Amino acid sequence: MKALLKRIKGTEDSVGIQLGILSLRRAEICALEMSDLNGNELTINKVKVFKKGGWIIKPCPKTDAANRKVYLPDALVKEIKAQGYFFKYSPQKLNQHLHEYQRELGLEEFVFHDLRHYCASFYHFAGVPDTYIMQQGGW
Repeated sequence: MKALLKRIKGTEDSVGIQLGILSLRRAEICALEMSDLNGNELTINKVKVFKKGGWIIKPCPKTDAANRKVYLPDALVKEIKAQGYFFKYSPQKLNQHLHEYQRELGLEEFVFHDLRHYCASFYHFAGVPDTYIMQQGGW
């Protein structure tokens, strides 16, 4: 993760990948708008999905538990505000860009969704109660 975070620093993929490391799903990240950010609190309440004819914003996440608020670190909030958006491409692009960085860095390939598992494992190892981990990830 350290190598990946170092490589993406300053790229337009940085915010999207960092949000994945904080347990957000690709569809949640791609649906985010600046109005969803209030200070350090990010409201997750919609997803970007593909329907016949193209991408749409669906006004409800995958599950009721996925409707949540996530606290973001100061540095990430600053980066989001400086960039002016979260991620402007499709959910597939998050996976594609992640794989490009993995190949470039010589890392074993994993899918974007695995970042959610990394987040849960990291929090669990750090002693965060499972209830809070489940809230963070919308499980």
